[in-house]
Amino acid sequence: MIDHLICDCDGVLVDSEVVADRVMLEVLTETFPGIDFRSSVKTPFGQQTSRFLASLESQFGIVMPPDFVNTIEARVLLELARCGLPVAVVSNSGMARVRASARRAGFDDIDAGRVFSAQQGACPKPYPRCVPLRRRNARR
Repeated sequence: MIDHLICDCDGVLVDSEVVADRVMLEVLTETFPGIDFRSSVKTPFGQQTSRFLASLESQFGIVMPPDFVNTIEARVLLELARCGLPVAVVSNSGMARVRASARRAGFDDIDAGRVFSAQQGACPKPYPRCVPLRRRNARR
């Protein structure tokens, strides 16, 4: 019997990894201007920031400034707050299950026009143009 539902936040409930990686690259480049961190910053997905920074210290022979994790986290929070992007829920599950899951996760305030199921489209996730059939047909 399942007695808990635990969802990962970053990269699952909120696609914050893209923002965090961009901010990480910006802050690292500002702090260590002579080092190209672009390829390294593509690898921290799902890692704790402190562990990732420790790996960069080893890889590049550098020492992070004191409180550097908090500096990065503060900038990520600022960027996420400024983001202002609309919220939507997209799933390959059926609509009833998607709506029930969204409600259970506390996303009651997402209007029905922003909850999408594979039942609505000819090309469900992970296709980038995950547009419900009713909206595509309305454009014709």
